[in-house]
Amino acid sequence: MISNNSAPTEKDETAEGKNVRELKSLRPCHDLEQHRMYVDALNNAIQQDEVTNIALSGPYGVGKSSILQRFKKGPDDKDRDDAIFISLSTLGFSKPAASKSPETSDGSISPQTNQIQKEIVKQLLYRKSPSELPASRFKRIQKPDLRQSLTVSALIGFVLTTIVAAIGGFSKIPKVCNSAWWEFGVKFVGVWLPLSLASWLASQYLQGTIRLDKFTAGPATLTLSGSDNGNDDSYFDRYLDEIIYFFEMTACRIVVFEDIDRFGNWEIFEELRELNTLLNNAEQIQDENSESSETKIVFIYAMKDSIFEPQTVTDTDEVAKSAHDRAIQEIQRANRTKFFDVIIPVVPFVTHRSARDLMRQELEGIEPEVSGELIGRVAKYVPDFRLLRSVCNEYMMYAQFILGDDSLNLDPDKLFALMLYKSVHLQDFEKIHLGQSKLDEVYKKSLQILENRISALDDEYDALERQLDPHAESEMRGTAFKEMVDWLAARISMRVESFTVKVGSKEFSSEETTAPHFWMAVYGLANNDPITITNIYNQYGHQMPFEFTKLDMARFMGHDLVFAPLDERPRNAIASELQQIDTARQKYRSAHMSDLMSDPLARVPLDDTSQPFATYVEATLGSELAAALIFYGYIDQNFVLYTSTYHDTFLSVNAMTFRLQHMERDLMNPHYELSDSDVLQLMSDTTISLKEFSCPGAYNVSVLDYLLSNRDRYRNCLDTITLSFLQDNSNTTLFLQSFFSSDSLNKDRLVIELTPQYPGIFTVLVGLRGIPDEKQINYVDIALQCASSNVNYDTSSLKSFVEASYGNMTVFTSTYADKPVDTVAILMAQADVKFADTTVIETNVRERLIRNDCYEINRLNLDAVSGDHQPALDVLYGKKPTVYAYLLQSLDTYLSIIAEDESDESSALVGLVGSADTAKVVADVVKLDVAASTRLKDSAAEGKLGDSETFPLLSSLLELSGGRWSIGLDSLPAGCWPALALHDRVAVTTSNLLSYIGQRGVDDALVKLLKRHATIENREYNLSDGEYIELAAAIINLGSDQLSVDQRVNLVRSVGCDVPIPTHLIKPQKGRLTGCLIKARLIADTPDAYLLTERLDWPSRRYVILSSSEFVNYMTPELIGRDVLRIIKSGSIPDHIKQAVVDELIAYCSRMQAADLRQVLNYVRRHGKLHLNASALIWVAAQEIPSDLIFALLVRDVDELSDWDIIDVISALDSPYQNLVAAEHDFIRINTTDNAYGLFERLREMGRISSYMRDERRHCYVVRTRSSSGR
Repeated sequence: MISNNSAPTEKDETAEGKNVRELKSLRPCHDLEQHRMYVDALNNAIQQDEVTNIALSGPYGVGKSSILQRFKKGPDDKDRDDAIFISLSTLGFSKPAASKSPETSDGSISPQTNQIQKEIVKQLLYRKSPSELPASRFKRIQKPDLRQSLTVSALIGFVLTTIVAAIGGFSKIPKVCNSAWWEFGVKFVGVWLPLSLASWLASQYLQGTIRLDKFTAGPATLTLSGSDNGNDDSYFDRYLDEIIYFFEMTACRIVVFEDIDRFGNWEIFEELRELNTLLNNAEQIQDENSESSETKIVFIYAMKDSIFEPQTVTDTDEVAKSAHDRAIQEIQRANRTKFFDVIIPVVPFVTHRSARDLMRQELEGIEPEVSGELIGRVAKYVPDFRLLRSVCNEYMMYAQFILGDDSLNLDPDKLFALMLYKSVHLQDFEKIHLGQSKLDEVYKKSLQILENRISALDDEYDALERQLDPHAESEMRGTAFKEMVDWLAARISMRVESFTVKVGSKEFSSEETTAPHFWMAVYGLANNDPITITNIYNQYGHQMPFEFTKLDMARFMGHDLVFAPLDERPRNAIASELQQIDTARQKYRSAHMSDLMSDPLARVPLDDTSQPFATYVEATLGSELAAALIFYGYIDQNFVLYTSTYHDTFLSVNAMTFRLQHMERDLMNPHYELSDSDVLQLMSDTTISLKEFSCPGAYNVSVLDYLLSNRDRYRNCLDTITLSFLQDNSNTTLFLQSFFSSDSLNKDRLVIELTPQYPGIFTVLVGLRGIPDEKQINYVDIALQCASSNVNYDTSSLKSFVEASYGNMTVFTSTYADKPVDTVAILMAQADVKFADTTVIETNVRERLIRNDCYEINRLNLDAVSGDHQPALDVLYGKKPTVYAYLLQSLDTYLSIIAEDESDESSALVGLVGSADTAKVVADVVKLDVAASTRLKDSAAEGKLGDSETFPLLSSLLELSGGRWSIGLDSLPAGCWPALALHDRVAVTTSNLLSYIGQRGVDDALVKLLKRHATIENREYNLSDGEYIELAAAIINLGSDQLSVDQRVNLVRSVGCDVPIPTHLIKPQKGRLTGCLIKARLIADTPDAYLLTERLDWPSRRYVILSSSEFVNYMTPELIGRDVLRIIKSGSIPDHIKQAVVDELIAYCSRMQAADLRQVLNYVRRHGKLHLNASALIWVAAQEIPSDLIFALLVRDVDELSDWDIIDVISALDSPYQNLVAAEHDFIRINTTDNAYGLFERLREMGRISSYMRDERRHCYVVRTRSSSGR
């Protein structure tokens, strides 16, 4: 044996001609020079009377076992017969429960402590043969003794025979002789021999098979065996008498305990010390009859010092916060010195510093050699000499098989590193073959971290490239421009809210200064061309424009912001950053686990945080040694190659590792570096089937790049891989991302290969991250050119990408043969791509795109799609129905474009003469409005449409329509009619108006329509009298605030129908309406017509009278009623009507008050053309009318009256007028200013008066009657 502290210096010999040394034993070996002092110390301590517990303390591997091995020999170099060595292995023991004390909560010892006691008792008692411990309860199976077994069997036979004889059994045996004694003897022997033989045979057959544990008799049970079931006593307590008996019957007085500290259980030491005390106090052992003359029992413990450290931990983590607590800890640590009588420390000879030299010594003679660099880096982690030697032995054996065949050209350092890993991770090393080890887990995690870092860099790359977006640059420049305007305005105390910028001949609003087209206009200006700012006002509200040049702008904003193209400045600014990111990605693509160990950015995500990869590795593997081996690169991705032999392989290390680690375990690593020769080896390996290349584990950039470069030679393999992409979306996307971000020169070729068969190609290409925009555009461009009409592509990601980049794609802009125009157009339609400027697209493609509605509706595209025609909807409906149908789907956008056209040359509808297209467009737009209304949808389900719907699209369409056109209403819902009427787009025909009025009545929209028209057409429609009357009444009944009387009358007259309108259908209205209707012969000139104004004001009735030609014929007192005075006094009513009233004065004025009657008479008196008849004058005289008024009327109309009428009238008057005919008076004075000569002359002629004269002085007439003249 070689001791742990021996330093081998001899040269290793070769075995059987091979350059391999022999394996070195791991058993402890005593070194006399180094260990003598410790052995002497032990011997001296034993000789001391009071010393019963001795500690040989030191760390593992310092040589304690070697010292005890020499101590076992004794001073005379002979084996001690007074010492027993007890060594316990920890392999079969369960770990104790995590607690601060090995004791259980109820104060009993722990199960582990009890198990240790059991092993100690077994090793102690079974050391001696049963013969030395005859009274021991521990019965052991012994080697059978034939003589003893025969003797016992004979005795048993004798006893049984005696019993048979005693109970009279011999009497049943036939008589054999006459002598009683002889007969008894013969029978006794005859029975004894068979019984003895049977007893012997039974003992041989049943030996060790029968055991009696319990004997039960009634309620009592006697336990016969020493069963420990259900006994809670410790083994030491249960078998204390056995232990004492052992030491009493043997000469053993020294017990050496090895490896007992490996359990980390300090309680067992307390139990052993207690046992030692009991033994030393036992009188049996002290008895002079004992087998040994030595009465003292000594326990020697080979242990480490730190075994008592857990005691100091008890409760100190919680309470060690004061000096008092620290004092308690120190007292607990002192228990170690109080426990042992003597402590012999063993000084370590293997340290972190010396381990390097020892490792070199142990590796001497082993080929191939391990580098000193590796030894220097890892030796400090292996301070145990036995472990170090074991590693070297294993390395030597593994090297013969793994490194002996140099086909893989493996690294000895990496093999030795894996042996070091195996020494501390035995179970994990075995799992490497299954791919389930912690090393495999760490390797997989490293691949994930690499992908995460590359993905993060891709995102950074894309974020920087987004700065190249002209919109982002324009926004930044626009902000600076606005700051300049604000600064200039503030200097001259001007107010800026919004402004207008004139650049050349174009004007831009303040909001447009952040748009690319504004800065493109600025870029196109010469240095000294003016830029004018308007709509800026001073403090007095006056507009104060100012202008400047590009040079002025550059002084404020900076030269690059003004003079550089939109994409040039940001590209120059971020070029270096993009290069740095690209370099970092290349580094990570070729990085290994060792690189990640020192990378602060390599972090493993946890639930709420993350940790460095190095921390994760150490935590996962559980040792600093393993982490160091990975850190220095001794354990890398090739570690699986060092765990087994691989014979007859022509694969390189890289190729073999890729096959084992990735292809066989289906672990994808797209960035694993393989040279062309490595890939060629994989392709040439007949043990690798084509199916293996279709698994994600074979997805590798180098492999695919090689296959693409040699596609003719390896077509089957290339097709196998590309076809596998159709089955695995997640891995395919990840791998293709890796491939297109690599340095491969075959990316275009891959697009060409994949596109005709891979439906997800566009999703992959558009989703690529960290790729320069121009390259990504090129890939998509190639894919579109290679698209197959037989593949159902996923186009969900194409829309935004193509819309932003189509101007740089040759598939759209260039003309070449075999272009899949129809396929591209279909793909664009599926992706709902809308091209902002179709003018840059090649003609054939543009036509297909327009046919598939793949264009944005804007001014530019409207002009392009309409060609030589106007972009009016009715024109497009007839000329380009597909364009019309598409515009109808985005009518809001179309109408807004037409509305923004300041040229006034564009109209949404132009109203083509003789075409029904305009009406069709209107009908289609109405349907859109109906479909957009939830309420209209509900009513449409019943086939009805409400009357109060709004039609925003139709209204906008009509506002933007040009030309003089109108349509019928027959095919349109009533809800949209007001919109059409408001915009004068309803044909004013009898059929339209009847429909409108029938559905909606006469509303404001219809009134506005009628105001614009003087006539109503009645073409191609057979208008019935009833329809005419309905239409006419509806129009006539409009108010004067809606439509003037003349307009209403003219509209109704224009219909050309002679049927009078019944007056009961006409609502009475003040003013001229009724009179105009009579004049126009729209209503009959009858009393009913006049009665329409019965409740109206006098002017309304007066106009009826003036308008009527038949009024005088149907006029009655009842009809005109209270209007007699108004008629008489009216200056506009014809005299013949007034005369008719005067002629029938009694009838018309019979109910009139005297005052009103007086006014009538006064008017008649003043109006020379009106004449009262005698009856009227006589009736008037009876109505309390002044006689002078009546006399004046008589004087005026004397020529119209007969003599008797005159006499009757005068007779009815008061005096003095009636005296003219009474003859009682001589002289009569008549006071009147009227010319009464005619009357007096008539009276004189009648002989009623004789003379008359005018007294001018008195202003009267003096009349002499005939009686006075006769006297």
